[in-house]
Amino acid sequence: MENTEYEFRVKAKNAAGFSAPSKPTASFKVKTKSSVPSPPQNVRVGKVGRSYVDVKWDKPRTDGGSKITGYIVERREKNSNVWIRANDYVCPDCEYTVINLMENHEYEFRVMAVNAAGKSDPSNTTMPTKVTDTPGQLAIDRVQDC
Repeated sequence: MENTEYEFRVKAKNAAGFSAPSKPTASFKVKTKSSVPSPPQNVRVGKVGRSYVDVKWDKPRTDGGSKITGYIVERREKNSNVWIRANDYVCPDCEYTVINLMENHEYEFRVMAVNAAGKSDPSNTTMPTKVTDTPGQLAIDRVQDC
């Protein structure tokens, strides 16, 4: 039963009968089986470049009773139904830079949390983000009177 402490002892049996019981094991509590975590919260876009987007998020509200081992980030082009995994390995942090994106295309992102029981449902999807090189500072080469 959940939250109950247990100890075990062992007896041997042969033709002569049972032995005296062994010393008890160290006591332990039985934990409930873990479940998948809840989805990550507050998924948002950070810095945007010519071929990348920084995606950030907050930890899930619940870990399902098992430590979060990482996150899966997915992307899709605006108006597409196909989600593509952006990271080859689970990301241990609450941010990830999605690379190899097409300039002037719009993308949406979502994140799933992973623990020993599996992966969460996807987070809410970000608003579409256009991948474009952010303009630098304006530089004036020469000022001339007219």
